[in-house]
Amino acid sequence: MDILVCMKQVVEIETAKMTDDYRIDRAGSSKAVNPADCAALEHALALKEKYDGTVTVLTMGPDSAEEMLREVAPLNVDKLVLLQDKAAAGSDTLATARILAAAARYLGPFDLILAGRRAVDGETGHVPAEVAALLGWPCVTNVVSVQGGERTEDANADKAKAAFESYSYAMPDLENDAAELEKLAYEANSVICQRLLEDGMATLRVPRPAVISICGGANELRPPSLEGMRRAKDQEILKLDTRALGLDPSKIGTAGSPTKVKSLVMPEAPDREKKQYDSAEEGAQAIYEALMDVSEKKRRTMSIAEVKEAKENQPAGYHGILIIEDEPANLISGLELITHAVHEGINPVCILAGPGSPEVENAVVRAGAAELDVLLTGENPDDRYIAEAVAAFLTERAEDGSPFDSLVLGATVRGRAIAPMVGAILSLGVTADCTGIDYEEDGTLTQTRPTFGGTRLAEIVTSTKPQIATVRPGIYADRTGLVSPSFIGTLMYVHPVRGKGQIQQLETTQGQASMLAEADVVLSGGKDIGEDGFAVLMALREALEKKYDGRFTVAVGASRAAVDNGCIPYSAQVGLTGKVVHPQVYVAFAIEGAVQHLAGMKDADRIAAVNTDRKAHIFDHADIGVTCDWLETAKALLMKLRAE
Repeated sequence: MDILVCMKQVVEIETAKMTDDYRIDRAGSSKAVNPADCAALEHALALKEKYDGTVTVLTMGPDSAEEMLREVAPLNVDKLVLLQDKAAAGSDTLATARILAAAARYLGPFDLILAGRRAVDGETGHVPAEVAALLGWPCVTNVVSVQGGERTEDANADKAKAAFESYSYAMPDLENDAAELEKLAYEANSVICQRLLEDGMATLRVPRPAVISICGGANELRPPSLEGMRRAKDQEILKLDTRALGLDPSKIGTAGSPTKVKSLVMPEAPDREKKQYDSAEEGAQAIYEALMDVSEKKRRTMSIAEVKEAKENQPAGYHGILIIEDEPANLISGLELITHAVHEGINPVCILAGPGSPEVENAVVRAGAAELDVLLTGENPDDRYIAEAVAAFLTERAEDGSPFDSLVLGATVRGRAIAPMVGAILSLGVTADCTGIDYEEDGTLTQTRPTFGGTRLAEIVTSTKPQIATVRPGIYADRTGLVSPSFIGTLMYVHPVRGKGQIQQLETTQGQASMLAEADVVLSGGKDIGEDGFAVLMALREALEKKYDGRFTVAVGASRAAVDNGCIPYSAQVGLTGKVVHPQVYVAFAIEGAVQHLAGMKDADRIAAVNTDRKAHIFDHADIGVTCDWLETAKALLMKLRAE
């Protein structure tokens, strides 16, 4: 099995500097290997060991990127490739994907292309999906485990078992038993992927060749061997430029990048009370009072008069909202986006991609869709298949004289994959993970997203149309729509979609990850509390839910370090590389407050932090700070919850 691993040397967020045109100054910033790319490389090396073949590592960057290649060379990597070209400078995700796809064609053929789910200095997660779309390959994102091999006709049972044996790197509670995976008996020329979704995990059969993005923390990169270090001393690095790949200079670099940063600003930090407690008992009491102050969120609907007033300043053009119908998280986010559009004076055109459901269609109409187009793609887990159907629909609308000016969808696991695929197919710019979208009078969509680990907000505009953006779920929490559904007058058009996706869903398991994003209260722990500590947090959750009598949801989250230590599954991770949450109350036990973690929870209504380190960064962002032992404080809080 021949595998290409795309890796990136990233800047460390804490040291990141900016240029005058809002790009990262890589020369003046400290650098490291992107963590999720290390997970991808380990998967590739394990697959090579098991099924033979080769591993090629490809990176783009300046001379310093050669250091990264030298670091991984002793790990039994067969080929090292550095792509260097000043013409590539300033490439956005689409331009970058064009370069990587061309390099894959030049260096290949390959059975698999593996990459990290996201780069920590960009945080879009777009490039793997865009590369797949440009190559015409299947793609699965957010993967924690890959098994590969081929069906054997050998009568020897031991050989057959070896061919199907699991090579899983999922977290302990996500692992399928090897015998269970063996039962799946995947076909020749395919791999089995375990993909994390908001509400659990899907096991998919994916035909090769394919592009797969791997979650950071899914495994740990092996140390180099002595033989590997000796071999790496003489290993050459192949250096390429874009001319060798036959790329058009107008399609790469700044010239070929349809997304542009309009401005970069410091986010406004919410005012925090910053009350400090040195006693575990007093701190627990303060946290208890905050938890008892949780209330029903009021869902305000617009009056007909307000809707009419908004329509008077209606932005030009057609503005679409895409909902992946069979994905609950994307449906919820889509309803939020429809209501937001109505508040902005938009007559939103909603596109439902899925099997077709009267219940979902009615919910979309009630939310305020002015027009409803249903793409009957069936219950299909193949993101590229859905992306191609959406791209064809957008093209058809443009040819009919009613093109979209913008298309937005929820930044869910599948939304983040489908949006960049549509963009790559149609050569459109896509902005990821927006925390705000503004419809301007001329139809321009101003898209705001965090960057530099959440320390800056970038305002982005797109030179192509439709302008595509994914928006973080929960940013626009009102999803009740208008006062009177009769005011809407929605038209519905059904579009059967021919063809069939290549990816097959073999199994699904339900989890608690979706509850984390929707929770009213989140209790999070750091690595130092250990597995036993998370059992205490689970007990706190149970006691709190009983206290709430089912009125509010409570979830347990974690820092990235806790996940990396195996204390809790990746699905519980809060932060830029995990879930972004915005509960009424967020309680952090023994969490230092790294920039990446803060970016995932800083918008909570109230934050309580418990840490013995008085200088912990998280105290700067907390309403309640308790400088005591976390376990002592948690037990005091548990006693209060169970007292009545």
